[in-house]
Amino acid sequence: MNDQFEYEKTDRGIRLTKYIGNAAEVALPTEIDGEPVTILGSHAFFENGMDIRRILVPGTVKVIEAYACEFCLGLRELRLAEGVEELHQGFLVVSQQQELYIPSTVRLIEAPDELGTALRISPKNPWYHTDGYALYRRTEDGGLALEAVRNGAQRQEYEIPEGVTQIRAHAFDSQTALRRLTIPSTMREMAEGVLVDFRNPFNEESGITELILSPDNTSYFMEESGLYRHLPEGGLELIRYFGDQQDVIPAPEIRVIGRGAFAKSRIRRITIPSTIEKIYGEAFADCPLETVFFQAAEMEIFFPSIHPYLLKNALKGFGANGKLYDFSFYDRVLEDPSLNPEKVRMILCRLKYPENLPETVRETYIENLSEHVEQIAARQAEKKDLDGLKQMAEQGFFTAANVDRVIEILNRAHWQEGLTAVMNYKNDTIGNQAFDFSL
Repeated sequence: MNDQFEYEKTDRGIRLTKYIGNAAEVALPTEIDGEPVTILGSHAFFENGMDIRRILVPGTVKVIEAYACEFCLGLRELRLAEGVEELHQGFLVVSQQQELYIPSTVRLIEAPDELGTALRISPKNPWYHTDGYALYRRTEDGGLALEAVRNGAQRQEYEIPEGVTQIRAHAFDSQTALRRLTIPSTMREMAEGVLVDFRNPFNEESGITELILSPDNTSYFMEESGLYRHLPEGGLELIRYFGDQQDVIPAPEIRVIGRGAFAKSRIRRITIPSTIEKIYGEAFADCPLETVFFQAAEMEIFFPSIHPYLLKNALKGFGANGKLYDFSFYDRVLEDPSLNPEKVRMILCRLKYPENLPETVRETYIENLSEHVEQIAARQAEKKDLDGLKQMAEQGFFTAANVDRVIEILNRAHWQEGLTAVMNYKNDTIGNQAFDFSL
Protein backbone atom coordinates (compact mmCIF):
# COMPACT_ATOMS: atom_id res chain seq x y z
CA MET A 1 0.00 0.00 0.00
CA ASN A 2 1.03 3.61 -0.53
CA ASP A 3 -0.84 6.75 0.52
CA GLN A 4 0.92 9.05 -1.98
CA PHE A 5 0.58 7.16 -5.25
CA GLU A 6 -1.76 4.98 -7.19
CA TYR A 7 0.18 2.22 -8.90
CA GLU A 8 0.08 -1.02 -10.82
CA LYS A 9 2.22 -4.13 -10.85
CA THR A 10 4.05 -5.02 -14.06
CA ASP A 11 6.55 -7.68 -15.04
CA ARG A 12 9.22 -4.99 -14.70
CA GLY A 13 8.20 -3.88 -11.23
CA ILE A 14 5.86 -1.27 -9.78
CA ARG A 15 4.62 1.47 -12.10
CA LEU A 16 3.43 4.68 -10.40
CA THR A 17 0.35 5.85 -12.27
CA LYS A 18 -0.95 8.84 -10.30
CA TYR A 19 0.22 11.10 -7.48
CA ILE A 20 -2.59 11.59 -4.95
CA GLY A 21 -0.74 13.55 -2.26
CA ASN A 22 -0.43 17.29 -1.65
CA ALA A 23 3.16 17.76 -0.45
CA ALA A 24 5.58 20.41 -1.72
CA GLU A 25 8.42 17.88 -1.75
CA VAL A 26 7.84 14.38 -3.08
CA ALA A 27 10.21 11.45 -2.74
CA LEU A 28 9.25 8.56 -4.97
CA PRO A 29 9.17 5.29 -3.02
CA THR A 30 11.86 2.71 -3.76
CA GLU A 31 9.48 -0.21 -3.24
CA ILE A 32 5.82 -1.01 -2.64
CA ASP A 33 4.56 -4.33 -1.29
CA GLY A 34 8.11 -5.61 -1.35
CA GLU A 35 8.55 -4.98 -5.09
CA PRO A 36 10.85 -2.29 -6.53
CA VAL A 37 9.36 0.86 -8.00
CA THR A 38 10.84 0.96 -11.51
CA ILE A 39 8.58 3.21 -13.61
CA LEU A 40 7.12 6.69 -13.17
CA GLY A 41 4.08 6.60 -15.44
CA SER A 42 2.86 9.08 -18.04
CA HIS A 43 0.98 12.10 -16.61
CA ALA A 44 1.52 10.82 -13.08
CA PHE A 45 1.59 14.36 -11.63
CA PHE A 46 -0.90 15.93 -14.03
CA GLU A 47 -3.76 16.38 -11.56
CA ASN A 48 -1.96 17.07 -8.29
CA GLY A 49 1.48 18.35 -9.22
CA MET A 50 0.94 22.08 -9.58
CA ASP A 51 2.26 23.01 -6.11
CA ILE A 52 5.15 20.56 -5.94
CA ARG A 53 8.53 22.25 -5.58
CA ARG A 54 10.84 19.23 -5.50
CA ILE A 55 10.68 15.62 -6.76
CA LEU A 56 13.31 13.06 -5.77
CA VAL A 57 13.65 10.04 -8.07
CA PRO A 58 15.52 7.05 -6.57
CA GLY A 59 17.84 4.76 -8.49
CA THR A 60 15.33 1.92 -8.51
CA VAL A 61 13.28 3.92 -11.01
CA LYS A 62 14.62 3.00 -14.45
CA VAL A 63 12.07 4.71 -16.68
CA ILE A 64 10.34 8.09 -16.54
CA GLU A 65 7.57 7.92 -19.11
CA ALA A 66 6.34 10.66 -21.44
CA TYR A 67 4.91 13.76 -19.75
CA ALA A 68 5.28 12.22 -16.29
CA CYS A 69 5.84 15.63 -14.66
CA GLU A 70 3.47 17.55 -16.90
CA PHE A 71 1.69 20.44 -15.18
CA CYS A 72 4.25 20.68 -12.35
CA LEU A 73 4.29 24.43 -12.84
CA GLY A 74 6.00 25.20 -9.55
CA LEU A 75 8.67 22.51 -9.80
CA ARG A 76 12.14 23.87 -9.08
CA GLU A 77 14.07 20.63 -8.83
CA LEU A 78 13.69 17.18 -10.34
CA ARG A 79 16.57 15.21 -8.84
CA LEU A 80 17.55 12.01 -10.63
CA ALA A 81 19.61 9.43 -8.76
CA GLU A 82 22.16 7.10 -10.32
CA GLY A 83 20.25 4.15 -11.76
CA VAL A 84 17.69 6.08 -13.83
CA GLU A 85 18.06 4.96 -17.46
CA GLU A 86 15.31 6.34 -19.72
CA LEU A 87 13.76 9.82 -19.92
CA HIS A 88 10.91 9.91 -22.40
CA GLN A 89 9.40 12.77 -24.40
CA GLY A 90 8.16 15.73 -22.41
CA PHE A 91 8.95 14.12 -19.05
CA LEU A 92 9.79 17.62 -17.79
CA VAL A 93 7.91 20.48 -19.45
CA VAL A 94 6.71 23.90 -18.27
CA SER A 95 8.49 23.92 -14.95
CA GLN A 96 10.69 26.42 -13.11
CA GLN A 97 13.73 24.14 -13.11
CA GLN A 98 16.79 25.95 -14.48
CA GLU A 99 19.16 23.00 -14.79
CA LEU A 100 18.72 19.23 -14.78
CA TYR A 101 21.48 16.85 -13.75
CA ILE A 102 21.72 13.72 -15.91
CA PRO A 103 23.28 10.74 -14.09
CA SER A 104 25.85 8.44 -15.68
CA THR A 105 23.25 5.67 -16.06
CA VAL A 106 20.88 7.62 -18.35
CA ARG A 107 21.12 6.09 -21.84
CA LEU A 108 18.03 7.65 -23.44
CA ILE A 109 16.79 11.25 -23.49
CA GLU A 110 13.84 11.38 -25.86
CA ALA A 111 13.06 14.63 -27.71
CA PRO A 112 15.66 16.70 -25.82
CA ASP A 113 14.86 19.72 -27.99
CA GLU A 114 11.58 20.06 -26.06
CA LEU A 115 13.23 20.39 -22.67
CA GLY A 116 12.92 23.88 -21.25
CA THR A 117 15.99 23.60 -19.06
CA ALA A 118 19.77 23.39 -19.33
CA LEU A 119 21.38 19.98 -18.89
CA ARG A 120 24.40 19.07 -16.77
CA ILE A 121 25.68 15.64 -17.77
CA SER A 122 27.65 13.38 -15.45
CA PRO A 123 31.23 13.19 -16.75
CA LYS A 124 30.95 9.42 -16.33
CA ASN A 125 27.96 9.11 -18.69
CA PRO A 126 29.17 7.02 -21.67
CA TRP A 127 26.28 8.01 -23.95
CA TYR A 128 25.78 11.76 -23.57
CA HIS A 129 27.84 14.89 -23.15
CA THR A 130 27.26 18.63 -23.62
CA ASP A 131 29.37 21.69 -24.24
CA GLY A 132 26.77 23.86 -22.53
CA TYR A 133 24.97 24.66 -25.78
CA ALA A 134 24.59 21.42 -27.74
CA LEU A 135 23.75 17.94 -26.49
CA TYR A 136 25.64 15.07 -28.11
CA ARG A 137 25.08 11.31 -28.02
CA ARG A 138 27.48 8.52 -28.88
CA THR A 139 26.29 6.56 -31.93
CA GLU A 140 26.48 2.81 -32.42
CA ASP A 141 29.38 3.14 -34.87
CA GLY A 142 31.39 5.20 -32.40
CA GLY A 143 30.62 8.61 -33.87
CA LEU A 144 28.79 11.51 -32.28
CA ALA A 145 25.31 12.79 -33.05
CA LEU A 146 24.16 16.33 -32.30
CA GLU A 147 20.81 15.70 -30.60
CA ALA A 148 19.64 19.20 -29.69
CA VAL A 149 20.76 22.65 -28.71
CA ARG A 150 19.74 24.29 -25.47
CA ASN A 151 16.24 25.69 -25.45
CA GLY A 152 16.21 29.47 -25.13
CA ALA A 153 19.91 30.00 -25.87
CA GLN A 154 20.53 33.20 -27.83
CA ARG A 155 23.71 32.29 -29.70
CA GLN A 156 23.75 33.52 -33.29
CA GLU A 157 26.54 31.25 -34.48
CA TYR A 158 27.88 27.83 -33.57
CA GLU A 159 30.69 25.61 -34.78
CA ILE A 160 30.03 21.89 -34.62
CA PRO A 161 33.31 20.27 -33.54
CA GLU A 162 35.27 17.73 -35.56
CA GLY A 163 34.28 14.16 -34.76
CA VAL A 164 30.54 14.84 -34.96
CA THR A 165 29.04 12.62 -37.68
CA GLN A 166 25.28 13.22 -37.48
CA ILE A 167 22.68 15.91 -36.80
CA ARG A 168 19.42 14.40 -35.56
CA ALA A 169 15.92 15.55 -36.50
CA HIS A 170 14.64 18.63 -34.64
CA ALA A 171 18.13 19.42 -33.29
CA PHE A 172 17.68 23.16 -33.89
CA ASP A 173 13.90 23.40 -33.41
CA SER A 174 14.18 25.36 -30.16
CA GLN A 175 16.39 28.05 -31.72
CA THR A 176 15.23 31.36 -33.14
CA ALA A 177 18.54 33.21 -32.74
CA LEU A 178 20.97 30.84 -34.50
CA ARG A 179 21.96 32.19 -37.92
CA ARG A 180 25.43 30.88 -38.75
CA LEU A 181 26.48 27.23 -38.52
CA THR A 182 29.87 25.63 -39.21
CA ILE A 183 29.83 21.96 -40.23
CA PRO A 184 32.94 19.78 -39.77
CA SER A 185 34.65 17.44 -42.23
CA THR A 186 33.39 14.42 -40.26
CA MET A 187 29.70 15.16 -40.85
CA ARG A 188 28.08 12.27 -42.74
CA GLU A 189 24.36 12.53 -42.09
CA MET A 190 21.97 15.40 -41.43
CA ALA A 191 18.29 14.71 -40.83
CA GLU A 192 15.95 15.97 -43.56
CA GLY A 193 14.97 19.60 -42.97
CA VAL A 194 17.09 19.98 -39.84
CA LEU A 195 18.53 23.32 -41.01
CA VAL A 196 15.08 24.91 -41.43
CA ASP A 197 13.02 26.66 -38.76
CA PHE A 198 9.55 25.28 -39.47
CA ARG A 199 8.16 26.48 -36.13
CA ASN A 200 8.18 30.17 -37.07
CA PRO A 201 6.49 30.26 -40.48
CA PHE A 202 5.85 33.99 -40.48
CA ASN A 203 9.42 34.96 -39.56
CA GLU A 204 11.45 34.98 -42.78
CA GLU A 205 14.65 35.79 -40.90
CA SER A 206 14.44 32.93 -38.41
CA GLY A 207 16.54 29.82 -38.88
CA ILE A 208 20.05 29.24 -40.20
CA THR A 209 20.85 31.65 -43.01
CA GLU A 210 24.59 31.09 -43.40
CA LEU A 211 26.47 27.82 -43.58
CA ILE A 212 30.21 27.20 -43.47
CA LEU A 213 31.19 23.71 -44.60
CA SER A 214 34.63 22.23 -44.09
CA PRO A 215 36.31 21.87 -47.50
CA ASP A 216 37.46 18.41 -46.40
CA ASN A 217 33.90 17.08 -46.06
CA THR A 218 33.33 14.32 -48.64
CA SER A 219 29.60 13.76 -48.04
CA TYR A 220 28.38 17.33 -48.61
CA PHE A 221 29.51 20.31 -50.66
CA MET A 222 28.42 23.89 -51.26
CA GLU A 223 28.08 25.57 -54.63
CA GLU A 224 26.17 28.59 -55.92
CA SER A 225 24.25 29.30 -52.72
CA GLY A 226 23.23 25.67 -52.22
CA LEU A 227 24.17 22.83 -49.89
CA TYR A 228 24.23 19.45 -51.60
CA ARG A 229 24.67 15.83 -50.56
CA HIS A 230 26.25 13.11 -52.67
CA LEU A 231 23.73 10.31 -53.07
CA PRO A 232 25.01 6.72 -52.67
CA GLU A 233 23.49 5.69 -56.01
CA GLY A 234 24.88 8.74 -57.82
CA GLY A 235 23.57 12.24 -58.37
CA LEU A 236 22.88 14.94 -55.79
CA GLU A 237 20.31 15.95 -53.22
CA LEU A 238 19.69 19.66 -52.77
CA ILE A 239 19.65 20.04 -48.99
CA ARG A 240 19.25 23.82 -48.67
CA TYR A 241 19.05 26.76 -51.03
CA PHE A 242 20.51 29.98 -49.61
CA GLY A 243 20.20 32.17 -52.71
CA ASP A 244 17.79 35.02 -53.42
CA GLN A 245 16.78 34.27 -57.01
CA GLN A 246 13.08 34.22 -57.82
CA ASP A 247 13.35 32.01 -60.89
CA VAL A 248 15.22 28.72 -60.41
CA ILE A 249 16.11 25.76 -62.62
CA PRO A 250 17.93 23.06 -60.60
CA ALA A 251 21.01 21.52 -62.21
CA PRO A 252 20.49 18.22 -64.08
CA GLU A 253 22.74 16.40 -61.58
CA ILE A 254 20.15 16.91 -58.86
CA ARG A 255 17.99 13.86 -58.25
CA VAL A 256 16.34 14.81 -54.96
CA ILE A 257 14.97 18.06 -53.52
CA GLY A 258 15.23 17.76 -49.74
CA ARG A 259 12.77 18.67 -47.01
CA GLY A 260 12.73 22.43 -46.61
CA ALA A 261 15.25 22.92 -49.43
CA PHE A 262 13.57 26.13 -50.63
CA ALA A 263 11.64 26.95 -47.46
CA LYS A 264 11.37 30.69 -46.74
CA SER A 265 13.28 31.52 -49.92
CA ARG A 266 12.17 34.19 -52.39
CA ILE A 267 11.55 31.69 -55.15
CA ARG A 268 8.45 32.34 -57.26
CA ARG A 269 9.03 30.14 -60.29
CA ILE A 270 10.82 26.81 -60.57
CA THR A 271 11.33 24.26 -63.30
CA ILE A 272 11.39 20.67 -62.06
CA PRO A 273 13.77 18.90 -64.47
CA SER A 274 12.92 15.42 -65.72
CA THR A 275 15.97 14.19 -63.78
CA ILE A 276 14.27 14.89 -60.42
CA GLU A 277 13.21 11.58 -58.86
CA LYS A 278 11.99 12.68 -55.44
CA ILE A 279 10.76 15.79 -53.66
CA TYR A 280 10.45 15.74 -49.89
CA GLY A 281 7.49 17.30 -48.08
CA GLU A 282 7.78 20.97 -47.08
CA ALA A 283 10.39 21.50 -49.79
CA PHE A 284 8.75 24.86 -50.61
CA ALA A 285 7.25 25.71 -47.22
CA ASP A 286 6.60 29.41 -46.62
CA CYS A 287 7.93 30.66 -49.95
CA PRO A 288 5.84 32.79 -52.37
CA LEU A 289 5.69 30.19 -55.12
CA GLU A 290 3.64 31.16 -58.18
CA THR A 291 4.37 28.64 -60.93
CA VAL A 292 6.02 25.22 -61.13
CA PHE A 293 6.89 23.70 -64.50
CA PHE A 294 7.22 19.91 -64.51
CA GLN A 295 9.53 19.28 -67.43
CA ALA A 296 8.82 15.57 -67.84
CA ALA A 297 5.03 16.12 -68.12
CA GLU A 298 5.33 19.52 -69.85
CA MET A 299 2.93 20.85 -67.26
CA GLU A 300 2.91 24.29 -65.61
CA ILE A 301 1.04 24.56 -62.33
CA PHE A 302 -0.21 27.83 -60.84
CA PHE A 303 0.00 28.48 -57.08
CA PRO A 304 -1.95 31.27 -55.28
CA SER A 305 1.03 33.12 -53.76
CA ILE A 306 -1.00 36.11 -52.53
CA HIS A 307 -3.30 33.92 -50.44
CA PRO A 308 -1.13 32.41 -47.65
CA TYR A 309 -3.77 29.94 -46.45
CA LEU A 310 -4.55 28.58 -49.93
CA LEU A 311 -0.85 28.50 -50.80
CA LYS A 312 0.17 26.68 -47.62
CA ASN A 313 -2.35 23.91 -48.22
CA ALA A 314 -1.59 23.60 -51.94
CA LEU A 315 2.15 23.28 -51.21
CA LYS A 316 1.47 20.25 -49.00
CA GLY A 317 1.12 18.20 -52.18
CA PHE A 318 4.87 18.21 -52.82
CA GLY A 319 6.37 14.86 -51.89
CA ALA A 320 3.07 13.51 -50.56
CA ASN A 321 2.26 9.82 -51.01
CA GLY A 322 5.52 9.11 -52.83
CA LYS A 323 4.75 11.52 -55.71
CA LEU A 324 6.62 14.58 -56.90
CA TYR A 325 3.28 16.34 -56.45
CA ASP A 326 0.00 14.84 -55.28
CA PHE A 327 -2.80 16.80 -56.97
CA SER A 328 -5.38 15.63 -54.44
CA PHE A 329 -4.03 18.39 -52.17
CA TYR A 330 -4.58 20.94 -54.93
CA ASP A 331 -8.14 19.72 -55.44
CA ARG A 332 -8.72 19.79 -51.69
CA VAL A 333 -8.01 23.53 -51.68
CA LEU A 334 -10.72 23.95 -54.32
CA GLU A 335 -13.43 21.99 -52.51
CA ASP A 336 -14.94 25.26 -51.26
CA PRO A 337 -16.93 26.48 -54.31
CA SER A 338 -16.42 30.17 -53.51
CA LEU A 339 -14.33 31.87 -56.18
CA ASN A 340 -11.65 34.54 -56.35
CA PRO A 341 -9.25 35.23 -59.26
CA GLU A 342 -6.58 32.95 -57.79
CA LYS A 343 -8.95 30.01 -57.32
CA VAL A 344 -10.25 30.56 -60.85
CA ARG A 345 -6.67 30.34 -62.12
CA MET A 346 -6.18 27.14 -60.10
CA ILE A 347 -9.31 25.55 -61.57
CA LEU A 348 -8.30 26.55 -65.08
CA CYS A 349 -4.90 25.05 -64.43
CA ARG A 350 -6.44 21.74 -63.33
CA LEU A 351 -8.70 21.64 -66.38
CA LYS A 352 -5.75 22.30 -68.68
CA TYR A 353 -3.56 19.70 -66.95
CA PRO A 354 -5.99 17.09 -65.58
CA GLU A 355 -3.34 14.94 -63.90
CA ASN A 356 -5.20 12.34 -61.80
CA LEU A 357 -8.32 14.53 -61.95
CA PRO A 358 -11.50 12.52 -61.18
CA GLU A 359 -14.23 13.03 -63.76
CA THR A 360 -16.76 14.11 -61.14
CA VAL A 361 -14.38 16.78 -59.88
CA ARG A 362 -13.70 17.98 -63.43
CA GLU A 363 -17.42 18.34 -64.06
CA THR A 364 -17.84 20.28 -60.82
CA TYR A 365 -15.09 22.70 -61.84
CA ILE A 366 -16.62 23.30 -65.27
CA GLU A 367 -20.07 23.84 -63.80
CA ASN A 368 -18.78 26.29 -61.19
CA LEU A 369 -16.92 28.45 -63.71
CA SER A 370 -19.75 28.30 -66.29
CA GLU A 371 -22.28 29.56 -63.75
CA HIS A 372 -20.16 32.55 -62.75
CA VAL A 373 -18.60 33.77 -65.99
CA GLU A 374 -19.75 37.38 -65.59
CA GLN A 375 -18.67 37.63 -61.95
CA ILE A 376 -15.31 36.09 -62.84
CA ALA A 377 -14.79 38.56 -65.69
CA ALA A 378 -15.63 41.47 -63.37
CA ARG A 379 -13.09 40.32 -60.76
CA GLN A 380 -10.46 39.72 -63.41
CA ALA A 381 -11.02 43.24 -64.71
CA GLU A 382 -10.68 44.57 -61.19
CA LYS A 383 -7.40 42.66 -60.66
CA LYS A 384 -6.19 43.22 -64.25
CA ASP A 385 -5.72 39.45 -64.48
CA LEU A 386 -5.04 39.18 -68.22
CA ASP A 387 -3.63 35.67 -68.06
CA GLY A 388 -6.69 34.36 -66.23
CA LEU A 389 -8.99 36.12 -68.70
CA LYS A 390 -7.18 34.59 -71.66
CA GLN A 391 -7.37 31.12 -70.11
CA MET A 392 -11.13 31.50 -69.63
CA ALA A 393 -11.37 32.25 -73.34
CA GLU A 394 -9.00 29.49 -74.45
CA GLN A 395 -10.89 26.86 -72.47
CA GLY A 396 -14.20 27.86 -74.02
CA PHE A 397 -15.97 29.56 -71.11
CA PHE A 398 -16.69 32.64 -73.24
CA THR A 399 -19.45 31.58 -75.62
CA ALA A 400 -21.82 33.16 -78.11
CA ALA A 401 -24.36 33.40 -75.28
CA ASN A 402 -22.18 35.39 -72.86
CA VAL A 403 -19.28 36.99 -74.73
CA ASP A 404 -21.04 40.27 -75.44
CA ARG A 405 -21.92 40.62 -71.78
CA VAL A 406 -18.29 39.94 -70.86
CA ILE A 407 -17.18 42.63 -73.34
CA GLU A 408 -19.63 45.06 -71.78
CA ILE A 409 -18.22 44.34 -68.30
CA LEU A 410 -14.64 44.88 -69.45
CA ASN A 411 -15.56 48.08 -71.29
CA ARG A 412 -17.33 49.45 -68.22
CA ALA A 413 -14.18 48.68 -66.17
CA HIS A 414 -12.09 50.68 -68.70
CA TRP A 415 -9.72 47.74 -69.04
CA GLN A 416 -8.56 48.16 -72.62
CA GLU A 417 -6.05 45.29 -72.61
CA GLY A 418 -8.62 42.75 -71.44
CA LEU A 419 -11.28 44.18 -73.74
CA THR A 420 -8.98 43.83 -76.75
CA ALA A 421 -8.12 40.23 -75.85
CA VAL A 422 -11.78 39.14 -75.60
CA MET A 423 -12.85 41.02 -78.73
CA ASN A 424 -10.03 39.34 -80.67
CA TYR A 425 -11.14 36.00 -79.28
CA LYS A 426 -14.72 36.67 -80.33
CA ASN A 427 -13.71 37.68 -83.84
CA ASP A 428 -11.29 34.80 -84.29
CA THR A 429 -13.33 32.06 -82.69
CA ILE A 430 -16.97 32.75 -81.90
CA GLY A 431 -17.56 35.01 -84.89
CA ASN A 432 -16.57 32.24 -87.30
CA GLN A 433 -18.82 29.58 -85.80
CA ALA A 434 -21.88 28.63 -87.86
CA PHE A 435 -25.17 28.88 -86.04
CA ASP A 436 -26.23 25.56 -84.54
CA PHE A 437 -29.94 24.89 -85.25
CA SER A 438 -29.99 21.66 -83.25
CA LEU A 439 -32.23 21.43 -80.19
